[in-house]
Parts: sequence; C-alpha cells; structure tokens
Amino acid sequence: MPININLRDIPTRELLLAYKEEMSEINITNVLLYLDFQKVARDLSKNYDSFIETFQLTEAKFTLMMLLYRENSKSLTPIELSKKAGVKKATITGLLAGLEKSEFIIREKNINDGRSTMIVLSKKGIAKLKEFLPYNYLKANKMMDVLSDVEKENLQLILNKIKGDTNNE
Repeated sequence: MPININLRDIPTRELLLAYKEEMSEINITNVLLYLDFQKVARDLSKNYDSFIETFQLTEAKFTLMMLLYRENSKSLTPIELSKKAGVKKATITGLLAGLEKSEFIIREKNINDGRSTMIVLSKKGIAKLKEFLPYNYLKANKMMDVLSDVEKENLQLILNKIKGDTNNE
C-alpha cells in the first residue's frame, strides 16, 4: 500500500521560477494549482476518514455497503462488488471479512450459481447506514454551503474537465 505524504511545505512561485531556468516545461500556475488541488483533496479525505471512524466505519466499507444498499436485492457477488468499487478481488476479500466480522453483511449461497456466494447487506448493516447517512449528507451540505450556486456549477464543470483529462492518460 502506498504511503501518502501530505506535503505542507509547498514550493513558492519564486522557487518554481528558479527551477524554470533549468526546466522550461514548468508552467508555474499549473504546478501551483495542482499542488493546491492535491492538498485540498488530501485534507478533505483525512477529515472525512476521521469523521467516518466515529461511526466505526471506513470509507471503503461504507462504499461497499452503499453499493449493496442500492441494489433491490441488497446483494451482489464479490466479483460484482469488486468491479463496481473499482478494486481488485483480493482487496474486496479483506474488506468483506471486516464487514462480516462487524455483522454488516451476510454470505449466502448464490441460487443462480451454486459455485459462488452472494454478499447480502444485513439488517444490522442497513441500520448502520440509516444511522450514518443523515450525518454524511449534513457533512457534505456543510462543506458545499460555502459556495454559491454559480460557484457549485463552475466547480462541477471544472472537476468534470479535469476528470475527463485524467481518464485519457
């Protein structure tokens, strides 16, 4: 697992100007924006991790629970969960073990394919989500309420533009 460093000593414009003499491809504005964007993303993630831990959850476990919750049957196979979450099956296996230990999921035989199992969100898992979700939505509201409606629309456009570029690499 990679180690995330949360850089606090961000290079100054002056330092980047000095580097530009040796590396002409540096676009100082782009580099500073990128570093600020990374810092905001990491700070948000760290803040959210602390928040979600107060509910005895992790973002990964919450994500899997929500993927199950969205299904009419409240169930998926481990492979389906892996694909929907965008992680390897080995990662899902460990997360499912933790969710099962917390009794948030149940494993059942797949009636359509006896060789596989279904991961089912348990009543305890549903209750945990119903306890957590109002606070989760309040947190999102609080964070985004600092922006005007126009700023939110612009931010969404900007994020989609950046996201589109990262998907093409």
